[in-house]
Amino acid sequence: MLTPFIPCGAKVPVIAMFSAMLFSRQAWVGPSMYLIGIGVVIISGVCLKRTKAFRGDPAPFVMELPEYKAPRAKGVLIHMWEKGRSFIIKAGTIIFVACAAIWFLQSFTPGMEYIGTGAIDQSILAHIGNGLRYVFLPLGFGDSWAGPVAALTGLAAKEIVVATLTMAGEATAVLFSQVTAFSFMLFTLLSAPCFAAIGAMRREFGSTKWTWFAVLYQTGLAYVLAMLVNLIGGAIFAGTAATEMQTLDSGLLEAASESDIVAGGDVSLWFLGILLAAVVVGIVIVSARNRKKYSRIGRTGA
Repeated sequence: MLTPFIPCGAKVPVIAMFSAMLFSRQAWVGPSMYLIGIGVVIISGVCLKRTKAFRGDPAPFVMELPEYKAPRAKGVLIHMWEKGRSFIIKAGTIIFVACAAIWFLQSFTPGMEYIGTGAIDQSILAHIGNGLRYVFLPLGFGDSWAGPVAALTGLAAKEIVVATLTMAGEATAVLFSQVTAFSFMLFTLLSAPCFAAIGAMRREFGSTKWTWFAVLYQTGLAYVLAMLVNLIGGAIFAGTAATEMQTLDSGLLEAASESDIVAGGDVSLWFLGILLAAVVVGIVIVSARNRKKYSRIGRTGA
């Protein structure tokens, strides 16, 4: 239930796009998504554990580790075939159906007239986005249908978010400020994952009820946190460049990719700092537990 809060490879293109286009001099933005994801996992776990549904003693877990041996080629191939076949049949079908549905929605008008991708602003998908955009107004990216539609298509696969914004940019102005972009990234990070991941959650839970609970919890938490970022950030940075709307277009993206706009060296330093901080915190926690353990043993012995 909490694992999807950690940025997966599919969410990285969304984070990278906004980091390059709107946060070119703030190298901490990209790594902060990982820190936020980890923090939300810890806080959510602590809070959920205190509720009636999740309260109780942890189930005992005992696993006997076999003797380590070099794997045989036959065993590796069989394992690869089983995992690959399972993904293609279960997850692959979900992704295919979702992508087909999105293609239909963006290629036809409500009157079932085929328009291709050249007039996406007249498509069924755009009409759905215009209806949903009022829901996303508190999050800061509901001024047009592009943001809500991108959030919706992200359910098929998070990588589609970038493609959706690109296609929408050909028909309408896609406007984001630094505050609303951070809100959008946060919503994409924490909201319900793609359909394939939801299908995997359903298989792991073995319950439709808990799957719906997980999806609603993830999306609800993402909505609340993104709204707080937009409202509080908009109030704090009102009148500054952080709240100035900028148009996302292919020209800006190309300019970002051709220059040192991402500040890769600074990003590496941020990740190194995060890693060192994590190591220090881990050492402190282990040392504290060991002192507590030896203190308890000493009192028992006395």
